Amino acid sequence: MRARARLALVGLAVLIGATSTAVAAPASTALEAVGRGNLLAYTAGIDIDQDGMFAAGTPEEEGTDIWVRDVTGATPPVMLNRPNSVADVTPSFSPDGTKIAWASRDTPTGTLDILVKTLSTGAVTNLTNSGSVDERWPSWSGDGTRILYNRRTTPTSNLDIWVTNADGTSQRYLAGKIGDGKFYEDCCASFTTDGASIVFASNRTGQFDIYRYDLAGAGSRERAKYLTRLTYAPWYQGTPAVEARGTVVYRNASDHQIYRLDPFRAPAQAPTAVRVPGQVRTPQGTPDGRGLVFGWRPGPRQALDIILTDRFGANPVNLTNTRVITETNPTWQPKPPRP
Repeated sequence: MRARARLALVGLAVLIGATSTAVAAPASTALEAVGRGNLLAYTAGIDIDQDGMFAAGTPEEEGTDIWVRDVTGATPPVMLNRPNSVADVTPSFSPDGTKIAWASRDTPTGTLDILVKTLSTGAVTNLTNSGSVDERWPSWSGDGTRILYNRRTTPTSNLDIWVTNADGTSQRYLAGKIGDGKFYEDCCASFTTDGASIVFASNRTGQFDIYRYDLAGAGSRERAKYLTRLTYAPWYQGTPAVEARGTVVYRNASDHQIYRLDPFRAPAQAPTAVRVPGQVRTPQGTPDGRGLVFGWRPGPRQALDIILTDRFGANPVNLTNTRVITETNPTWQPKPPRP
């Protein structure tokens, strides 16, 4: 089974290996022209300090945009957001592949809100529309009815995890160390495959580690009995994402590699490393459970490209290969339903 999966991915690698293009002005604003069922969305911009990320609230983040490309053809990438000089970051495909949610500062008050674009019509909806605080890192539930995101309740409060219905109704707190001071960051959450728990990163012990929170304890405050710490390390471990098989992939800062764990067996069961030459950022599983996409660079102080591998980190394919532009936060489109 593993050999067949790798062979299938090699075939895809051959198909898309010659189609990498530099990010340029969009040839069309109609996303349906890009293709259906084989789209890749990602954040792109200039990483000014070359640290491998777009730091929140900095000039480099304000130069970011969301791009979408068809990985099976030579069509140039298309910009998801309208042209602007503000932050557009962290895209996430809906589970039916027909919509993309992302965080944008192109809002009436200039704060980051969660926007959703319907690809077939181009219609954009501001889901959170908070007007005074920032929201980031949207992530859909497997049934498409809910979206997780990060929110600061006030401009000086800690970063918490919130959830909304997919139409923007019933916005509510889920988890995080509530309070002022911006010391505690609870970030980058995604639902487990059964929808009964979330997995996220938190620096509540001083360094970022990975946690699971069971939603049976959801309320106005986080309840400790429903919280499980999954990793223990004296260095950063963050940007977790739940894969289609139910496992979680995340970035480990000590070696800049991807690690994988079972959120219901950790920490008793140790995570395993997915070794890729170079340095990685923001790993995500492909919707079929057979691959990984992530930001990658050969070494420090270089721009990130989006790389596709099989789920074991083998057979890498560079999907963007732009050298100067940094691309990160990839999300792969589930195949949309037939009309």
